[in-house]
Amino acid sequence: MPNITPTNDLLFKKMLSSVENKDILQGLIADFFKLHVPLEDIEIATPYSIETYTEALNASGGDATSVMRHIASDIRASLKFADFLSDVQVKKDKYFSPRSLLYTFQKFCDNYNSQRAMEYDIHGKAVKYSSLRPVYTLNVLEYSHYPDEDGLRIFRMYDYERGKAFDKEWVNIGFFELNKKNYETAAHKHWRELFKTGKASKDAPEYIKKAASVVDYVNLKKEERDMISREEWAEDTIQAVTQTAYEDGQERVLDMVLAGYTADQIKAALREERWQEGARHDIT
Repeated sequence: MPNITPTNDLLFKKMLSSVENKDILQGLIADFFKLHVPLEDIEIATPYSIETYTEALNASGGDATSVMRHIASDIRASLKFADFLSDVQVKKDKYFSPRSLLYTFQKFCDNYNSQRAMEYDIHGKAVKYSSLRPVYTLNVLEYSHYPDEDGLRIFRMYDYERGKAFDKEWVNIGFFELNKKNYETAAHKHWRELFKTGKASKDAPEYIKKAASVVDYVNLKKEERDMISREEWAEDTIQAVTQTAYEDGQERVLDMVLAGYTADQIKAALREERWQEGARHDIT
């Protein structure tokens, strides 16, 4: 049985972006941003569908790595008054801070001129800036991004020299690190346990217990279990190839991994290079 935790891309999506699990997403938003949003005011923009994964896998010829890379793994939801984003970052990325800023501000800018929230002036003319909405982002990190032991930090735009803020909390970017020691609330500790183990303790809120049930291996469909096995196999293969390349000093392979090549593509490229190298030796 594979090691199942919600930080698996597919399970993360199933847990937080299934329409029938909006109460789990509702609890997450409340626990980290103190926003109490009625269920009817939460619209999931990237709903989970195992059928979509399966169709993409078949179309790719069974390349799970390619499927997981091209199907959005982040969580996107539209609230009545704001937008919410969440994503998991498993491996250390020195550019993750600016990357998280990019995603958040892209979403903020995407709302410009949106008709859904447009206001109009006394002459009936659209006020395009009125369509801009606050954005809340929660990044779940399986590695240490910051050097201290605090498990959560949330950044907002603030003039710290004068103690002044905007009229609204327009941009909120949270980082929730799973391998730290200090967590601010009991809820944060419960979420940490869930993300790390896929389990919920007896005193966890009901929505977190439900989340643990949603990602429990025995409750998954056969298609979901197959997809998870394929995804983990692909990740393990990439990890093995990358480690071997590192040990052998093969920067070429590392470049291919970073460029998004699949394990099969890397192997094929290496075979071709070895064949060409052998051909040159035969000629000389």
